[in-house]
Amino acid sequence: VANITPSMSKITVLIIIIEILQVKFFKFILIIITDMVFLLFLHFLVVTNQDYWEPYFENDKLKISYKTSICNGKNVIVEAEYFVIRIENKTSETYVLNFHKGEHNEYDSEDKLAIVLKPFQEIKGGCSNESLELRMFKRTLITNQRKTAFNNFKLTNIKVIEVY
Repeated sequence: VANITPSMSKITVLIIIIEILQVKFFKFILIIITDMVFLLFLHFLVVTNQDYWEPYFENDKLKISYKTSICNGKNVIVEAEYFVIRIENKTSETYVLNFHKGEHNEYDSEDKLAIVLKPFQEIKGGCSNESLELRMFKRTLITNQRKTAFNNFKLTNIKVIEVY
C-alpha cells in the first residue's frame, strides 16, 4: 500500500487510490474466475463419471459393459444399488447373446438370459421394471449401517450365436 503524505497533490492521491482499487478489483475477478473453473471441473468429473460404463467383455462382434446405479422404488425407504448392463452389437449382423447373471453352470436355467441383438443395436438396463433383465442386485443401501455386503459383477457362460 502506498504511503500518502500531506505534501502530495490531490491528483496523485487519486491516482494511488485508483491503482489500489484496480489491484483489489483484479484480485476479486481472479478469485471469481478461479472458482468458476474449479466448479466447472467438478461438474465435468461428476457428469463424466455418471455415464462411465466399465468394460466387461468385448470381441469383434459385441461389447458388454456395466455401471452401478442406485434405484429406489415408489414409497420405498430403503434404496438398492444395482449393476446395470449395456450390450452393443458392433456389426451389421444379427446375434443371439446367451449368458448367466452371476456364477452358474452352463445347464442351470436360473438367471439365464437370451437376448436378440439387431445390427448395430445397443440395449441398456436401468432402474425401470422394463429393464429388470439387464440389471443385477449389488447391495441394499441403509443409512444407519456403515458396511453392507455386496455382490460382485459377474457374467458366466457368455455365448454369441449368429442368426442367418
